[in-house]
Amino acid sequence: MPQLAFNRRTLVKGAAATGAAALLSPSAFAQQNPIKIGFAMSLTGGLAGGGRQSLLGFEIWRDQINAKGGLLGRPV
Repeated sequence: MPQLAFNRRTLVKGAAATGAAALLSPSAFAQQNPIKIGFAMSLTGGLAGGGRQSLLGFEIWRDQINAKGGLLGRPV
């Protein structure tokens, strides 16, 4: 039975090529649904002031992440 000889260089080159192909094709991720992040927040009542500030902070974060290409290649 012939024995397969694995060359370390071949293995490293194959892994690098696979990784490069995954990084260079963000269009595959662009077709996916957006990532939804949920949280509970008080927008009425005594804690509404802090809740509104936190919500604004999350919205700013979301806009900045989406401007950079999203999270894991997907919009938030």
